[in-house]
Amino acid sequence: MAKTTLPVASTDYVIYAQLIDADSQCGHETDQSHQNRLVLINRTTITPTADSLDEFDELTTFRRLATEYVLDTDWRSFLKGINHRKFTERTLSTLPKLQCRQAAFLPRRSDQQSFLDLQATYKNLEKLIYLSQVVYSPDRTKAICFYSETSTSDGGSGSCFLLEKRNSIWFIKKRISLWLS
Repeated sequence: MAKTTLPVASTDYVIYAQLIDADSQCGHETDQSHQNRLVLINRTTITPTADSLDEFDELTTFRRLATEYVLDTDWRSFLKGINHRKFTERTLSTLPKLQCRQAAFLPRRSDQQSFLDLQATYKNLEKLIYLSQVVYSPDRTKAICFYSETSTSDGGSGSCFLLEKRNSIWFIKKRISLWLS
């Protein structure tokens, strides 16, 4: 029997676009060559595990985030209450609206293809993106999301984004690099 996943909340798509656009520097003159490049987004959200968090023990990572980065009491309280069970697989039904990149869903079974094979199929492919479910604070003014990307046949990175909502707009408060290859 096929495993079913839950849908993604509409607010998550706004946050996903912001995370992907954070790397884009759409208006920067040195980034003009990347305008309209393609990003393939995995349709199913990832769930962070000890492996995806690299050398950090899964059970202490959120406590580490809460204490090692200069965050106020509300942030520390929110992060201390998070563990891997808060992140579940969700299915994206629409693509995030990006500022200067094209987006498409990563084709099914593409996990069996190398990045170079995908680049041969998609001539303007820039990167593959994997996103976690967005987890919100109880008052929905803070959020956390994991993001990983593959941008070459043997290179990529993973980050944890902390976001804050101010005046009804989500802002990236901090991007924490978790791994780089």
